[in-house]
Amino acid sequence: MEENSAALPNSFPPNPQRIESLVNWLRANRQYTPDQLWASAQQGGFTKEEFNQAWQIFQQPQPQTYRYAGAGIRFLALMIDNLVISVLAALGGGILNLFCLQLQCSTAVSGIIMILQFILLVALVAWPVYWEWKKGASLGKQILKLRVLDERGGPLSIKAVIIRDLLRSIDFSLLGLILIWTNPQKQRLGDRLAHTIVIRE
Repeated sequence: MEENSAALPNSFPPNPQRIESLVNWLRANRQYTPDQLWASAQQGGFTKEEFNQAWQIFQQPQPQTYRYAGAGIRFLALMIDNLVISVLAALGGGILNLFCLQLQCSTAVSGIIMILQFILLVALVAWPVYWEWKKGASLGKQILKLRVLDERGGPLSIKAVIIRDLLRSIDFSLLGLILIWTNPQKQRLGDRLAHTIVIRE
């Protein structure tokens, strides 16, 4: 686990205080996978039984006071992501085209350049999805201090991220805006199906 994760307590009182200490630590490190959390807890002297008990408590919905992100700021984050993707795609495509012109590319080489441009475009489109999965926020969301969580307040699964991304074009239509405005947690259709929320940090 990365060094910047919250440290495990140095000393542990007897149960149930010991379990409570572990639960609090799990909540502070919710961005890590269960395997990573168990490995660190094991190094901290916890047993598998203690970890399982703490994990069950951690998994239970907790009352949270979140500031849910509305349609406006989420749309702005999307525009930032699209702008960055467009600029990088234009730069990458321009460099490849310039390279081809300088070398007076043959038809075969031109075909390879087109394939590389397509791969670049796919990578750029997948980039926000990857960051939302790993970090809980794309670049646009990070700039605007937004974060995507599952409804329990935990990290996102790759399935949830893909569901949200596939429905993005629908969700920023009039229908999607209505769903956000009429939902207390400001969830668009993708959020509802993926069981996710977007909060302001």
